[in-house]
Amino acid sequence: MEKIARAMVSGAAVMSLAVPVPVSAAEPVQITISADSDEGPVRAELLGANHRYPGLGYGMWDPVANAPRPEAVAATKRAGLTMIRYPGGTVANTFRWKRAIGPAAQRGCQTDGRDWTKADSTYGPMEHMRFVAATGAQAQIMVPFAVITPGNAADWVEFMNAEVGTNPNGGTAWAQVRADNGHPRPYGVRNWELGNEHYLRGQQRYWMDQDPAVAVDQYIKGGVVRIPAEPLGKDCAHPDSGVPAGGTAGEVFEVKHAPVVPASVQVTVNGTAWRRVDDLATAKPGDAVFAVDRPVDGRIRFGDGVHGRKLPAGARVSASYQSVHSGFPEFYRAMKQVDPSIQVCSSWGTVAFPKRMKALGHTGDYDCVTAHPYTNFAAEKDANGNPRDAWTTPLDGHDQHMMSAWTRVEQTQALKTAISDSGSKAYVALSEFGALWGPDPGAPTPFYRWNTSMTHALYMASQWIRWMYHDIRYAEGNDLFTTPLRYGLFHGTTPVFTSEAVTREVIKPLFHAGGHRLTRKITGNPVRVVDPANCGNGNDGCYEALVVAATRGANGRTYVMVVNRMPGNGDAVTARLTFTGGLTATTAHVQATQSADFTSYNDEATTGVTARTTSLPVSGNGFTYTFAPHSVTLQELS
Repeated sequence: MEKIARAMVSGAAVMSLAVPVPVSAAEPVQITISADSDEGPVRAELLGANHRYPGLGYGMWDPVANAPRPEAVAATKRAGLTMIRYPGGTVANTFRWKRAIGPAAQRGCQTDGRDWTKADSTYGPMEHMRFVAATGAQAQIMVPFAVITPGNAADWVEFMNAEVGTNPNGGTAWAQVRADNGHPRPYGVRNWELGNEHYLRGQQRYWMDQDPAVAVDQYIKGGVVRIPAEPLGKDCAHPDSGVPAGGTAGEVFEVKHAPVVPASVQVTVNGTAWRRVDDLATAKPGDAVFAVDRPVDGRIRFGDGVHGRKLPAGARVSASYQSVHSGFPEFYRAMKQVDPSIQVCSSWGTVAFPKRMKALGHTGDYDCVTAHPYTNFAAEKDANGNPRDAWTTPLDGHDQHMMSAWTRVEQTQALKTAISDSGSKAYVALSEFGALWGPDPGAPTPFYRWNTSMTHALYMASQWIRWMYHDIRYAEGNDLFTTPLRYGLFHGTTPVFTSEAVTREVIKPLFHAGGHRLTRKITGNPVRVVDPANCGNGNDGCYEALVVAATRGANGRTYVMVVNRMPGNGDAVTARLTFTGGLTATTAHVQATQSADFTSYNDEATTGVTARTTSLPVSGNGFTYTFAPHSVTLQELS
């Protein structure tokens, strides 16, 4: 139904780029739903989102009240969020959780994994769990593979899940630490993943090689790599040129890629080599020496003028060192030993991971794989080799959203197939997805605020249906709290309910009701032809108007969700919904998004996307309904 075949285009109702042709109401599209079918479970966890820790969780945490802002909780509940990721994606690749617990004034700093700048630790794991509890959602935790050890990851599992009085990982009794900080009861976090997007080249690799074949083996097997002449940072800030010495006693600098092999560390100060010692207490006042203070954090300490020479003010400090890391199976075993009930996902979201795990004898050493099936307009090309972000009009941007979406589904299905073919029983989850990196959404042209427009909401709604029918376990789409020029649900102090948030509110009854998926079939689905030469090449030159889901909730009610992706205001689609296998409903309660145009958006000054409700009678085996253009509709039959 989804992938358009070239042969069927001539038989479908076609809407072309030049002459949009609405479907005649006299000849409605047919949507047939088998009310007695069962295609598998409906998972509420598909309505999740990614949440990032810096800046008080992007402003949703009130440090004075030491609580989530009530309006943030209310908005999250209203939008129906069921799964909330923490501490985020790329920004959290260098997050150290032990610095983010305890009294706020005593917490350490963090390093932003995007640009190595200093970040705060105010919104820590315990704050996140308070927010999650207040919203009725559940937490999913990303463990930063780039900078911590299996033991550190296992400590985090113990902190979150162990009973007070137990100490399954040995050493510090982290369950007692949690209790001492005000929460004796275990949080019971079940969903964990290791790392974020390390399969991507560039900054996401950190200490790993840029060659994908080498890097995937490093992710699985770990390794030791030599980092040459790195300008050192301090206090969690690592500018490219390093941080100049302050000339104070006992200064501490940090490498980027901890943990380190202490004996491998070589330091130069203004180009002159200094000598490593095991203990600064043995050094004389004038000795040009340093000590590796904490190998796990990569801290390098210098003298205080009594035991070892002080660094001269303004000095530039560099280090060459060996960065040492364990691989995924070691993390997996350490974390599962603490709590066997948790699910530990690999974040290497490509087919290379299950293939290499099988080749290396680790088929059973992962529970799941998280993927990030984003449409990246800046990095992708269409069938003609043109950049997907080369929009000249809003209509171009809308069409690129719709045509690119199915490729992400095929990519995700290929990962599922590779896992199955490897002999693993692991499942696929999505800890991020969406459509990003198009033209500047803050510029008046070509498509102002496309990132929070109804177009973007249509993209997300179509993908939620596809993830459901492809049996994805959970999906965390876009960022929960963000800025107006990013991709997310809420921004501002109110917070603003974006078009995506409105859409989530409309469809949440279907997902929250659970139950099972029903078989559905669409005939006569209109097709919008954008590039006739490539229509039928997947969805690259054209796309179908309607994407449809049907479910039977655990409450016994039948739900039908329909996304009409057509952009024109004359592109309403009238459809006859027919139910086979028995339907006893007498009324269809309808909720739908409402917008004047596919470009409509919401911000502090504009409310262009709202929701409307209505009802209509159901008689016999179905009813007829007209789906507005650029809309998402939910019908609840009772």
